Amino acid sequence: MMSNQKLFSVGDFDFRLQHLLVLGVLILSISISMIIRSTPMSYGFELFEFDPFFNYRATDYLINNGSQAYFDWFDEKSWYPYGRDISSNSQVILHFTAATLYPIFGSGMSVYHFTILFPLIIGSITSVFVFAFVRVLGGTTAGLLSALIFSISVTIITRGLVGWFKSEPLGLFFGFLALYLFVSGIKFNKGKISFIKLILSSLFLALALSAWGGILFFVVVIMMFYFVIPFIKNEKNFYIWAIPTLSISFFLFSLIFERSSALFIGKAGLNALSLVIILPTVFVFVSEIIKKFTKEKYHIRNCIIFLGSLVISGIAVISAGIISGLPTFRYLNAVNPFLTSEDPLTDSVSEHMTTQLSLSYSLLSVLIIFAVIGIWLIFTKKSTLLKNDMRIFILISSILAIYVSSAFVRLEVFASFAIIILGSIGLSILFKQTYEKSGKTYLKIIFSCVILILFIMPWTFPIENSQARWADFQPSILNGATSSNFSSDDWIVWFVQNNQKRN
Repeated sequence: MMSNQKLFSVGDFDFRLQHLLVLGVLILSISISMIIRSTPMSYGFELFEFDPFFNYRATDYLINNGSQAYFDWFDEKSWYPYGRDISSNSQVILHFTAATLYPIFGSGMSVYHFTILFPLIIGSITSVFVFAFVRVLGGTTAGLLSALIFSISVTIITRGLVGWFKSEPLGLFFGFLALYLFVSGIKFNKGKISFIKLILSSLFLALALSAWGGILFFVVVIMMFYFVIPFIKNEKNFYIWAIPTLSISFFLFSLIFERSSALFIGKAGLNALSLVIILPTVFVFVSEIIKKFTKEKYHIRNCIIFLGSLVISGIAVISAGIISGLPTFRYLNAVNPFLTSEDPLTDSVSEHMTTQLSLSYSLLSVLIIFAVIGIWLIFTKKSTLLKNDMRIFILISSILAIYVSSAFVRLEVFASFAIIILGSIGLSILFKQTYEKSGKTYLKIIFSCVILILFIMPWTFPIENSQARWADFQPSILNGATSSNFSSDDWIVWFVQNNQKRN
């Protein structure tokens, strides 16, 4: 009752005590994330390593020379001796986002220092979109817990530390926003509101893909969910226009950027990856028409028959060479982890090493316990508040995330994606059961303390080998990417002197 107490009103909106709690937890999540991500600042306020330094150069070039010069820029200092065509071979949206925000939030600081802080701020604020996304799936409590779990997820933090001016922080920022808009737009038929949400979802999904190629995982999750929609949803006419709206707009938005458009369209026409969008969209559209003009008892049977024919047609199209052009080896390796042994060069890169169970446990720690509890509770009667379509979306995204993360270490970030969803929803169900059915106050206090200890313990024990060590190391630009503890500004000095001579 106290949580519904009205504090004040703004127009037609009543600000209640529960809103204050939500705001407090989100601020706490952002603060925790920022504190952990800022650890490398104790070694020096620098960009983390060499890819972030290139992205800084590209952003600085864009700010000083304008967009036209940027798109015409062929950087002879990169990828020696061949050079690099910037617009087709770099994270364009990362450079444009930073260049757009710099005049607004730069506050007189240099572009270099702004790009150092950029991943820290963007990565921490992403917890708000994680909250919004999971809240639609499993409720407000689950959303708040997901924001907290996100803020301490090692694999996500280590790909978004201060100075880590690379693709992942912005990609996840746009990616979680796109997922929230998609799920909230598709969950209920709200006409124009759903239409706007789906258009915005496709836009941010395209921006996320331009920022980071790993966002293709989010695209695959959505498209796989398409195949389930005709079997579990029965909204007349809604999916006939809603699904094509998202797919077509996403495809068109992706064409804006050379790097993302190359995933779907090659020199010879559509790439095989285009089928990831085309087949699920056609399936939903035609299935809804089939359901509209056939008896209800035949809906599932007819949809299964059409699905089988569609899969066979897709295989035939690829075999005939009508659609050609496979994704690069890294994307294929994510689909088939066993391909790693076929390319020793890929496996020789540290972040492309095959994931080991011991490493996964070191990165995920006790959060795995929360995820297992979530899997158990989500598919029991204890989770009656979860709609069937949301349960299936959770199942698809989580299983796919765990599978993809097994390919190589860099993709462990998706294992955290599964942990965030499963763990937060599982814990929210446990909290609900404990606080509603247990009449003894001391049991509620003990339960809450145990969960809090499980959250804190991996970051404090053992002292010399806690999870905090994953964020506590100096930017590799200061030590030449070696394991040594020495710090040098040679790289920065050389760059400044080189640019002074050139100018």
